Amino acid sequence: MISSAIIVFREMLEISLVLGILLAATRGVANRGRWICAGIAAGLLGSALIAVFMEQISMAFEGMGQEIFNAIVLLVAAVLIGITVVWMHKHARELSAHLRQVGSDVTQGLRHSSVLATVVALTILRDGSEIVLLGHGLLAAQQSVATLLLGGLIGLVAGGLVGLALYVGLLRAASRHIFAVTSWLLIFLCAGMVSQAVKFLSAADVVPSLIYPLWDTSAILSERGIVGQSLHVMLGYSARPSGMQVLCYIATILVVGSALVLSRKDGWLRSRLFSGAVAAAGLAILLFATVRPAFAIDKIYSPIVEGGELELETRGTYGFDDESDKDDAYKQLFGIGYGFTDRFAAETYAEIEKEPEESTRFEALIAEARYQLFEQGEYWLDSGAYLEYEYKPRDGEHELEAKALLEKSTSDWIGTVNFVIAREIFGEGGEPWEGAVRWNALYRISQYAEPGIEWHSEVEDLDHMGDFDEQTHVVGPTIHGKLCDNWKYELAGLFAVSDEPSDFTVRWVLEYEL
Repeated sequence: MISSAIIVFREMLEISLVLGILLAATRGVANRGRWICAGIAAGLLGSALIAVFMEQISMAFEGMGQEIFNAIVLLVAAVLIGITVVWMHKHARELSAHLRQVGSDVTQGLRHSSVLATVVALTILRDGSEIVLLGHGLLAAQQSVATLLLGGLIGLVAGGLVGLALYVGLLRAASRHIFAVTSWLLIFLCAGMVSQAVKFLSAADVVPSLIYPLWDTSAILSERGIVGQSLHVMLGYSARPSGMQVLCYIATILVVGSALVLSRKDGWLRSRLFSGAVAAAGLAILLFATVRPAFAIDKIYSPIVEGGELELETRGTYGFDDESDKDDAYKQLFGIGYGFTDRFAAETYAEIEKEPEESTRFEALIAEARYQLFEQGEYWLDSGAYLEYEYKPRDGEHELEAKALLEKSTSDWIGTVNFVIAREIFGEGGEPWEGAVRWNALYRISQYAEPGIEWHSEVEDLDHMGDFDEQTHVVGPTIHGKLCDNWKYELAGLFAVSDEPSDFTVRWVLEYEL
């Protein structure tokens, strides 16, 4: 009820502001009331049509992925909330000035009075459609129709009263505080919707849940009680959340909150502060991901792309262990890649592999694409995205892998982190989500030698992570550099810190640039 009241109040307040400004600016205009009423009627009619359309979509999806549909509605609603909060905070003054100018033009006869109906209709249509969509999102988040309607009625009356007060000038000074409070309440509501969407997507087996449950506070504050249910709907409280829910909840607050706070700062300062917030979010995810890490040993990718560069590469790993079922494990990849632009590069590989106590065999064909999101050094943290497709002819398996690539460089140090998520596709369904974290820190002695340390972790099933020793964790020294102008190398010696991997693994990369 509280959340629906906040939503309707926020949208009604915006409608009331528009109406109040137009009414104040068009005093004395003949038939202004008729045109404004016509605009209100048109806006309400459009919102009603959208409500009917939303119901038809919901019925069409009934029994055919309702969880996915609900998740989409919640995510769209969350995006609308975030955009509206930031946009209104940034452009409130410009909006007010524009509407005053419209009213003045109508008063002076520069525009036909029908423009009043158009402005009012578009305002009500936009805000009314948002109320419809957000209300459907609250229903998807398990709020009852009765509480939704009651909360909406409360918000409607409260928003109208505040708008009336604003019209007569009683709350002119306090209106900014009202927007500030409701904006932050809506940010938490937005984060809660994202969290609920992730829950639906996890139930539909679209995204991994990571650790479930991350905690259980049902005995302290149940979601079934009045307080727990109110917090659940308004703030996204969950007594038994998954790790992915918590991650997305925190990330939403960081991103939308940072955008709100920085929306009126100058461009240079805003970009630096926002990139710092993104870096903080990345660090939080890294700390969370390494609470219960696991490990796949592979190349750690930089987000930086060299346009016009053709490279030949080979890389691999070799494991040593006292136990025969872990000793003599070997993997080697041979590939060719090209930087098509300063932002985009693609590579293809052929992989051979030798399992312990087995012979070497051809394992897979791999195609990968890497995209650099920003110019190097434009923000505090360089970032990129990576997508890989792998086909194993022998087993007939197909796998997609995605990575977030982050890197921070100084005059003396380079730090790189890869967050990895992968899953088999085109299977029978129910295949586990795999995840990994890989990072290194290198010290720049010269271009020929950059020693450092690296860590690799992998979880073979993010929904059932198991004990620490059942996962793969390795850490050890590494050195990167150039052999000459065209040759690059990487060499690492990695020691197991869990029982799953080989006791010691050698990792290498050799590249030739044309």
